[in-house]
Amino acid sequence: MPFSNEEYVEEKKSNLNFYVLSSAVVIFISSLFTNCFCTMQGCRTSIEALLLGWLTMLTGGASLSWLANPLLFISWILLMKNKKYNLLFSFLASIMCLSFLMFTSIIDNEAGTINPIIKIGIGYWLWVCSCTITFSGGLLIRFIQTKK
Repeated sequence: MPFSNEEYVEEKKSNLNFYVLSSAVVIFISSLFTNCFCTMQGCRTSIEALLLGWLTMLTGGASLSWLANPLLFISWILLMKNKKYNLLFSFLASIMCLSFLMFTSIIDNEAGTINPIIKIGIGYWLWVCSCTITFSGGLLIRFIQTKK
């Protein structure tokens, strides 16, 4: 028996959830092994920023953009469970990622020294891409759901 329209939409949505989530996760993981920013002290890989960024987050400034990580992880969980709130969390994650561009300096060592950001690396852009894929994919999924 052929699929009904509703079953077809559910299958497409499920496939789309998988593709959006897997592409966002693969891009995020690939970002971890590239430089995200450079200062006069040297370049930082994204994995360093992910693992140690929470330590400087309370100092404010560019370090606040680290908050995009838990927002992104929550949006992935909500996307897997097909919850509409994934749009909110992925949108906030995207905004937090992009907020990094507003700052010209960052704390980049254990001593708390603030150094100017002299270069933004590919790791940062892959991180932003992962967030925006999660958000735009969530929008597309919601559009398909409302269209049925």
